[in-house]
Amino acid sequence: MIKSITKISIIIFLFTFTTLHFAAGNKKHHVGVFAGATSNLYLEHTYFTLGVDYEYRLNHSFGLGLIGDYVMADHAETLLMGGIFYHPISSLKIYVGNGVALLTEVNKATEHEDNNESEGEEKSVSYYVFRLGTGYDFHVSGFSVTPTVAWDLINGHSSIVYGLTFGIGF
Repeated sequence: MIKSITKISIIIFLFTFTTLHFAAGNKKHHVGVFAGATSNLYLEHTYFTLGVDYEYRLNHSFGLGLIGDYVMADHAETLLMGGIFYHPISSLKIYVGNGVALLTEVNKATEHEDNNESEGEEKSVSYYVFRLGTGYDFHVSGFSVTPTVAWDLINGHSSIVYGLTFGIGF
């Protein structure tokens, strides 16, 4: 009796999950909120990271989107990118993005005769950013949970970005 109930429960779960998966996966627009970490391989530091992303599905296999991340490092770091998404299978995505990394650094040097910057003064710089990433969408009731990992190249230095994206299709 218990084996029969278990089998029926598994069949119902798989049918429900598959139905929800395909219902959520056929949406043209997808918006997500990212929470994770960025490990800067050059500085050997890891920082908490929050982000947002948007993807417009052109067809079953390709999409275009925008990605924005805020890295809570020793300095303010905001990444803004456009991206191309490839979906070789329904839930798997591989994407490339490029854009700009905006950094606000606080000068820690003291004031000198040949240096007009004083301690505590903020200095903004921007760098080109390239991202290569992947994720796998798990769809439940119209929402998605996506484990994500990406490699960033900023100013010649590599970082690994990893975490979870919580999203919704519409």
